[in-house]
Amino acid sequence: MTDVFISYARSTDAQAKRIAEALRALGYAVWSDEHLPAHRVYAEVIEEQLGAAKAVLVIWSADAVRSEWVRSEANRARESHKLVQIAFERVVLPMPFDQIHCADMSGWNGTFDGPAWRNVTEAIAALAKEGRNDGHAAVNDSLPDNAAKPSVGVTPLVNLSDDPAQDYFVGGLTDDVVAALARFRTISVVAGGSRPLSRNAVAGALEVGRGLGVRYLLEGSVRKLGDHVRVVLKLTEMNGGAEIWTDRIDEKLEDVFALQDRVALQVASAIEPAVKEAEMRRISSRSGGRLGSYDLYLRASALLRAWRKDETLEALNLLQQAIDLEPEFAAALAMAARAHARIVRWGWDDKPDGHVSQASDQVAKALRLGGDDAYVLAQAANALPDFDQSTDRAVGLIERSLKLNPGAAYGWLVSGWIKVRTGASDAAFEHLEKAERLEPFSTVGDGARAWMGIARFQQRRLGDALELFSRANIRNPDCIAVLGALYGSLGQIDKARETLRTYAQITDVPVLDRVSHIFVDTEQRALFTQGIGAAQG
Repeated sequence: MTDVFISYARSTDAQAKRIAEALRALGYAVWSDEHLPAHRVYAEVIEEQLGAAKAVLVIWSADAVRSEWVRSEANRARESHKLVQIAFERVVLPMPFDQIHCADMSGWNGTFDGPAWRNVTEAIAALAKEGRNDGHAAVNDSLPDNAAKPSVGVTPLVNLSDDPAQDYFVGGLTDDVVAALARFRTISVVAGGSRPLSRNAVAGALEVGRGLGVRYLLEGSVRKLGDHVRVVLKLTEMNGGAEIWTDRIDEKLEDVFALQDRVALQVASAIEPAVKEAEMRRISSRSGGRLGSYDLYLRASALLRAWRKDETLEALNLLQQAIDLEPEFAAALAMAARAHARIVRWGWDDKPDGHVSQASDQVAKALRLGGDDAYVLAQAANALPDFDQSTDRAVGLIERSLKLNPGAAYGWLVSGWIKVRTGASDAAFEHLEKAERLEPFSTVGDGARAWMGIARFQQRRLGDALELFSRANIRNPDCIAVLGALYGSLGQIDKARETLRTYAQITDVPVLDRVSHIFVDTEQRALFTQGIGAAQG
């Protein structure tokens, strides 16, 4: 569904495109006549889009005043009470539009700031929110339009090869990176035009990023070296110009399209967590002021990493505030269900039935609103086994999640965790290894290494399991329990007992009660029980 319809004359084509990019960075679906399909009558398409749009932004100019099309579109918008007006030049508006406020952006310097632009975005936000009451559920976005999710601009990659014939490959790679990033619904992605930056355009990159109205800018270059390709990339935060991520990717050039897919997936899977970490730092540094729904969601996400009762309850409180602000915030609903499930799993409330009921309701609503969002599906799959008493539904959800976004490390982590719980240790290790490869230095990477250790423990490869555990910062009580059993099995009794004391500080659930949740295979259960027995004996 279209959020914003842009009406303009050809003389303001450049401004219209910049505005469209800036609005997309804010999460809006934007339509203008550059999207007219070749096979349909254009008047019918324009009429359709005008009727469907929640807001109609008219860019007035001398040519627009003379245009019958612009005046007709503006009049329809006025009659349906969804007209927003803007002008980049001094112009006398025709009647009756001269009786309606028009944001004056004459003398525009190419950036989107100042009171005039704020008036425009506030008007569009109000109309977009009102448009939610038209009977259409927000099924395509797990984050609401005004959740202020972070925006990433992607400039065309620079071809550093001497061969201009490589431009097609570099352009295709840029498009693939944009497409791969767009699969992450927690960020807004804006393509930064068709022309690459010059090879030494650091200041120019910042100018482009600010012009796009994005919070982060991804830029880079591609160089062909014989039968190898080197891609160098950098992610910059626009506020201050800090470099928050950089990487160099070297690949062998065999199948061009396979290489483009592989590099794009690798880049996207690194960018999303880098942006999330930067956003968490930004939110944690704020003091005072009203937090938006996305800010509350980020703070809750950071708290859940602690795997402790107090932090989980605080996270749940923040998520409820986010949901109260934005009832259709699918990602927050799914994360809240996961928090409720965690409380049930670890006995952090004497009355678990209420948490089970709320988790079940929130999963159902999250899937209804964000059933095409890979992250929402993965969060729901993570929560379900702890109150659904089965992994069947979770398996179906995580399979859908991975099809939607195979570059999401969190999806592979959840898939591997579920497979560990079904006893499929070989497949579990494979999926967890993908998660660790996609995000080696994040909490997802830590979790993947710990669960890979459990998979190796299930296979009785105890030395390999210990090596994996040693490379993980372990917080999950399940992983701590298995590490205790592993130490016990290896005869390292002091370490086993110390590990079990750590487990007991997190939860009152007896450690042997975890067997039924972690291991379904009889031999695997016996190995765990024997290891715990050695530690406790």
